[in-house]
Amino acid sequence: MILPLILKSLNLTKNKVPLSLELLDISQNAIDSKYGMMEVIRAISKLSELTSLNISKNRINDENQFYLTEVIKDMSLLRYLNLESCGLSSDSARYLNNAIENLNNLKYINIKGNIIGNGHSEFIELIKKNKLLTIDGFPYFDLFKKLVTEGNIKQLIFSSRDSSRGKHFWFEEIGKHSDITEIDFTKFDISISDEGKYLAGSIRNLPHLTVLKLAAKNL
Repeated sequence: MILPLILKSLNLTKNKVPLSLELLDISQNAIDSKYGMMEVIRAISKLSELTSLNISKNRINDENQFYLTEVIKDMSLLRYLNLESCGLSSDSARYLNNAIENLNNLKYINIKGNIIGNGHSEFIELIKKNKLLTIDGFPYFDLFKKLVTEGNIKQLIFSSRDSSRGKHFWFEEIGKHSDITEIDFTKFDISISDEGKYLAGSIRNLPHLTVLKLAAKNL
C-alpha cells in the first residue's frame, strides 16, 4: 500500500500486529526519533518469533540504536536483518555486534549506507566464528581482505567498492579463497574487457562456486 503525499491523518487504532509474526518489513517509512521510532522499537520487542526484520532507510538516532540492539539480541530465531541507511555510527556497530553475537540463526545482515567507519571491524570476530555467512556493506578493500582471510565467509554480495583500488585487486583476492560458494556482482560495474578476464581467472580457482550473479550491463 502506497499512501498519498497529501495525507493529513491516518488512524490505525486496534490494528494489532500478531505476536506470531515472522517477517516484518517497515523500510522507507520516514520513521525517526521524532516520529515514532521508539514506539516501533517497543512494538518489535514483543515479536519474539521474527525471522526477518527490515528497518532499512529509516533514521535511527544513537539512543534509539542502543534500545533497538537491546531488542534484537533477544530475537533468537532471526535469520535476516536489514539496517541499510539507518544512520548507524561506529558506536552503533559495537551495540549491534554485542546484540547479534549469540544469534546463531542469523545468516544475513545488511549495514550498507551507514557511516560506520572503523566500526566495520566489530563484525570480524563473528564472521570468524561462522555466525554470519552473508554480510552486505563492506566497501573497503583492506577490510574485505581481512574478512575473507580470517573469516569463514562463503557468500559475497558487492554493493560498492573501494575506489582507491582497481577491480583486479578484488578479483585476485577472491580467487585465493576456495571455500566461496556464491558471489553477487549485480551492483558492481564490470567491463567485458580486461576486468572480465581478471574475474574469469579468479573464479577458475573456486571449485565450490555454484552461483555467480552479474548485471545484464556486464554481459
